Amino acid sequence: MDYPTLMLYLENQLDWLKKKGCGHLNIEKLPQVELKRVIQGLKTANLCAARPSEQVSQAAGVQIKELRMQLASSSVSGPPEFETAIPQFLDTESHSSEWPLTDSASEVSADSLADLEKKYCTCQRCPLGDTRKKFVFGSGNSKARLLFIGEGPGADEDAQGLPFVGRAGRLLTSMIEVIGIDRPDVYVTNIVKCRPPGNRNPTPEEIACCQPILDQQVSLINPDLIVTLGNVPLKTLIPGSPGITKVRGQRMSYQRWPLIPTFHPAYLLRNRNALDQAWEDFRSFGAQLHSGSEALLS
Repeated sequence: MDYPTLMLYLENQLDWLKKKGCGHLNIEKLPQVELKRVIQGLKTANLCAARPSEQVSQAAGVQIKELRMQLASSSVSGPPEFETAIPQFLDTESHSSEWPLTDSASEVSADSLADLEKKYCTCQRCPLGDTRKKFVFGSGNSKARLLFIGEGPGADEDAQGLPFVGRAGRLLTSMIEVIGIDRPDVYVTNIVKCRPPGNRNPTPEEIACCQPILDQQVSLINPDLIVTLGNVPLKTLIPGSPGITKVRGQRMSYQRWPLIPTFHPAYLLRNRNALDQAWEDFRSFGAQLHSGSEALLS
């Protein structure tokens, strides 16, 4: 996770705490710190990261100075206790292309996909946690050679707690089976694990909250090939990538894993003229998997 994304993520979590009624932070022996001041400091830090060549205003500098003074002060005694159901923070280890994951699973904070799902199934890090029916972690073979990543759960997925079970999911299953692979032998998940209301695209903040979960899923599964379905997962994993219509079927990489983008099944249901291109992509996936992992890395 790069620095601006980490700052945005932390700011998002603190905003969540503020909405839940937490007005201060208590950190062991440090005095209580007003939460709104921490958030203001993060906003200033984000401004510096986004525009490093510009000078921060004097007022912003005063905010940071006041924060430091408040943290350093020992005059406040007996800080009040707050019961705030604070969620466990996401793993903030490096997951960007500049800091690739190691080849072993030792850097993953869960020992298995089941443990990872248990760790996050009650997640309330973003507003989607308040509107979902079920947390949709993913399904399939935990050691699958082929990993499909979609955008987010729809209404059917939200109701059942499983990814790609509606009309788009049935089309995906058919396309997987046509290339000689059973759906239970692959793994299917999404960028975000909770349904965005009205099936809208997930926001950058929502994606930032879920991406560390996805990174751990990928590392635990360690697939031979990642297939992204649609624009959202493509642009999440390959920032700055052109749209899906321009790059579908092209060989890319996400950290140390080969990646090929293709159309989302829901798009194919609305645009039947793209089916031929999608079938071409899937035949390529099947041929490369049947040829062995060496073909994927070449």
